[in-house]
Amino acid sequence: VQTTDATKHAEGKKLLEKAREVAPNEWRVVYNLALAYVRIGRDDRALELARELQARAPANEPMVAEARKLESNLLEKQKPA
Repeated sequence: VQTTDATKHAEGKKLLEKAREVAPNEWRVVYNLALAYVRIGRDDRALELARELQARAPANEPMVAEARKLESNLLEKQKPA
């Protein structure tokens, strides 16, 4: 997800989707999947995942704060210039 290679972004997204199926409550996977969606231009799906993580994860889960920041950044990005 941290590369600039679009092919690797799509591949990473597929792997993260599979990881999520195996471990749906592994919040780092959900967060990284949201980031993968940002990389492939699907901010709408990334926002859904960030919100899902915040709603389902325990409040003390570190990824909740990261998902909150991601949601804020995505909403800011949607504002008209």
